[in-house]
Amino acid sequence: MPTLLAATTLDQWGALEGHPFHPTWKAKPGLAPKDVKALSPEFGARVRVRVTGLRKEWVYVEKMPHVGTYSEWFSRNFPDLWRDWAKDLNDRGKSPENWLPLPVHLWHLENFVRQEFASEIASGIFDPDGPEVLTLPSMSFRTMLPDEQGPRHFIKLPVAIWMTSAQCTLPAKGIHMGPRLSTLISDILSKEKDLHDRLEILTEELGAILHHPETGDEHPGRFLSVVYRNASALARNDGLLPVTVASLGTIKSDRWPPAHLRVDRKERR
Repeated sequence: MPTLLAATTLDQWGALEGHPFHPTWKAKPGLAPKDVKALSPEFGARVRVRVTGLRKEWVYVEKMPHVGTYSEWFSRNFPDLWRDWAKDLNDRGKSPENWLPLPVHLWHLENFVRQEFASEIASGIFDPDGPEVLTLPSMSFRTMLPDEQGPRHFIKLPVAIWMTSAQCTLPAKGIHMGPRLSTLISDILSKEKDLHDRLEILTEELGAILHHPETGDEHPGRFLSVVYRNASALARNDGLLPVTVASLGTIKSDRWPPAHLRVDRKERR
């Protein structure tokens, strides 16, 4: 199994114990049992994400300094999706230059967005159609990794269900601060050798949110937003297996000998 998928499997497995700090981690009220099984990482789910479209003037974009435009970044990191998304718009008589691709969790789209954003759909601000990608939900349920052999960025999305004692929105502060904090921490690591040799982070390179071009209102955008998180640290070829720290809480000494905590793949075999 490729290192990336092995690391993701361990991450999903870590969801078995729930979250130590949020008492309703497992509850998912409003989801039918069949949907819980179909969407949750603890069941090894594979979940479809639709690449929809937002009019460019209705999107606020936050990015790390090395990132170019949203469209350039997306086309480089998701070339197949970009090609299919642009072709779909062209086939329906729309110009891709006027839109930005916005991944949306398919359950969220069909059970919430179509109703709550009906006026934006009718007025041509939001286009709910587009190609889809199969993803693996991570421990957080709504941070998705495209189910491919090669590394792709995690796609963090809002999903209008209640978990961890709150609704899984992705508000403006998450869009604004993810790339900013990633830039700050990356700068610190580049200057502090002791930290650089011991700590590796998954940077949030780019974020986008529905943003009213006249009022600046981003509150509704907490349900139409995205953050892309770099997953390259998981796709290793140095013999090491990355393990999500929170998944270590699933390990019980009476189930798994402590020696198996080693992350050297050769030792584990």
